[in-house]
This record gives sequence, C-alpha cells and structure tokens, in this order.
Amino acid sequence: MRLQLELSPHWEVKEAPNNQRVAVLRTKQKPDVIITYGPMQIRPRRRAAWVQDEVRRRVPDGSHIKFSNFCDGTTVTGWPLSSVDVCIFDADKNLIEYRVCAFYTFMEHVATATARTGTVNSFEANREEISRIFVSGMPDWQQIASIEALWDISPRSVRQLPTELTEIEKSGLASLNEKNWADALAMFKQAYEANVMSEPAHFLAGVALGALGRHEESIVCFAKAIELDPKRISSHYNLALANFEIGHFENALNGFRKALELAPKDFLTQRKVVQSLYALQRFDETGMERDKFRKMWSSSSDSRAQYIDEYVFDQFHAAGHRVLAIETLRKRTPFDQTLLRFRAIDKNGQPLGIEIAIETSQIAQNAGTPFLLTIATKEGYAVLEAFSEIPPYQALRAHITNLFAKQADQ
Repeated sequence: MRLQLELSPHWEVKEAPNNQRVAVLRTKQKPDVIITYGPMQIRPRRRAAWVQDEVRRRVPDGSHIKFSNFCDGTTVTGWPLSSVDVCIFDADKNLIEYRVCAFYTFMEHVATATARTGTVNSFEANREEISRIFVSGMPDWQQIASIEALWDISPRSVRQLPTELTEIEKSGLASLNEKNWADALAMFKQAYEANVMSEPAHFLAGVALGALGRHEESIVCFAKAIELDPKRISSHYNLALANFEIGHFENALNGFRKALELAPKDFLTQRKVVQSLYALQRFDETGMERDKFRKMWSSSSDSRAQYIDEYVFDQFHAAGHRVLAIETLRKRTPFDQTLLRFRAIDKNGQPLGIEIAIETSQIAQNAGTPFLLTIATKEGYAVLEAFSEIPPYQALRAHITNLFAKQADQ
C-alpha cells in the first residue's frame, strides 16, 4: 500500500526500489523538479522524530538544514496533510538543494512525498503545480490483493534481537532498516543456510518476506523461529499477521492470542484479536473483546495510545464498495458525539462522500432515544432513525449495507 498522487502528463513517472516512485518534470531535457513518494507505514510513536528523519533522508554529510513555511491542512479528499520547506546548504553556506516535504496521515498510517529542486527559483516557478499534486494525495488500495490487508500495516518488530549477530546477519539487518527487502532476504537466507539453528536469521527472513508480500513463505520462517525460541513475542505476532493477510483468520486469531499471553498489556495485539473475530464473523464474542481493547487502550502506558483516536474494527462490502467500520475512542472536539462510523471507499481508495454514523447527544438522551443513526453526504446531513439501544452488530451491519445500497441507486 502506498501513496498515490495525481500527476499531469508532462511528468515522467518511474518505479524505483522499495516500492517508491519518482516523478520528474523536465525543462530543456534537464530535471527541473523531482518528486519522490512511496509506501505507507504505521503511524510512528514520535511524529516529530519521524518528520526529522524523513526530512534529513539522503542529506550529504556536513551539510546544514534550514526549515521554513510550516503548514497544516488537508488533501482534496479530507486527509490531514502537513508540509515544510527545507533548504540544504553545504559547509560554505551555498544552496545544494531546495525541498518541500509533505506528510500525510491516513487514519493509523502515514506517508511522505518530497519535491526537490536545485534552486529556489525553480521551485517558485512550479509551486502551484507542486501544491496541486500534494493535495491530491490519497492511499492507493489497488496494490492490495485482498480486503484483509486493508486493516492496517502493523510493524513487523525487530525488537528483542540478541546483541550477538553474525556479520552477515548485521548486514542483512542494515538492509532491512534501509527497506532493501530483497537484499536483506538474500543475506538472511545465507545466514540460516550456514547455521540452521540461527533463530534471528529465520525471524528476520520472515520479516523481509512479509515486506515483499510473500506471506506464505514468511509463515514457514516465523514458525521455525518460534520452534527455536518460543518466547519471542514478535515471532508469534508476525506469524499471526501473515496468516491474517492471506485470509487464514482462525490461525491468525490463535497466533494473536498467543502473543497476547506473552505480552498481556499490548493493546495493539488485542486490536488484532478484535479484527480477527470480526473477519471470522464470530459476532457473539466481539463485544467483550472490544470492551477489553478499550480498557487496555485507555490505561496503556504505550506512547502509541495517545495517537489513536479511532480504529477500524470491521470491514465489509456494500454496493460494490468497501465499508470501514470505525469505533471512536476519544472525542476529537468537545462537540464530537460520534460513537461508530461507517465510511465507504471506492476501489481507488477515495472516499465516496457518504458516511453513516451512530451518534448521541444530550437532546436525544433527554428524549429517551439516546442513539441516532445519521448520514452525511455531499448534499448534506440528516438523521435517519433514533434508537433507545444500539441494535446488535450483525443486524446493524446488514442495515448499514442496505443503506449504502440505496445511496448507490440514487
């Protein structure tokens, strides 16, 4: 899954390593502006540090950086977007490169795009075009082979590694950190072929295979790593994640529960238990597990909890589109009364402009019908129904599916 930008025909777009794309705008056969953009990742724990790392990527040693024009806004489809202008100078204070870095947030995921020019004048001459391109950003779902992969991109942790790694394992880990997945995989294979008992080599090979989308092969590697070290939490989690991404939800559920036994306070693993149960349509078990997730999230000391205001707990098809079922964990404003959202997206990942929600309000509570079913479209907002109790989820999902189908017919 990666960032998608709308580029006019005079941009030359090429594929680059590690799921990146490079777009080049040429003037007199010379590159005038270069935009790089690529894969999405899970929202980082420390956003400021992530922004700094992205800005400083491929900056020459000894150079100096100056930041300016910090901006916050949204894309044309409403996703949060931040940007910053960056000047890179050499030791003699000569301008090496002018950059504009854009930072996107797609629910629990982030992505970046960077425009590079050799001079400020080159950028100013194309600022309007670059701005138009940046605000067009949206997640590209077309790369996803199945609906299962849309849940999230959970980090394939390489924590808990032993300090003693072989030289080839260290080289593979360096390639992994640089997102050179194929190179890393080749080194880890070499490592476990030399020593079949090397648990880190099997585990890291599984991580590289997962990043390459080769989930069936990664399952074999994670299973071998667990055989050699049954206590590594990351191996159990990643084995479950690989099963989830190929639709083996029962195996995924068992794996996430095993990881949770080893790390009982990990609220993000509990989230995967919830999602696995919904994928299996075991609705009678989901309510209790969602309650458990909310309690773990609210009491967690994990810094990632502060960045999560809502989460996708289920998704299904309606009227030929995907519908994300989203639970609100924390009000974004004092006036936000939304409990559940059902948001439809098309095959290109673009919101359809239709959102159905379960809301509450003091007025509704005083009237004895505290829950409202509402719909928001490009034409406006309306209350569809009022409930004294939220219907059982299976019935609610069927009702939501019918409502989306009626909207599609209009």
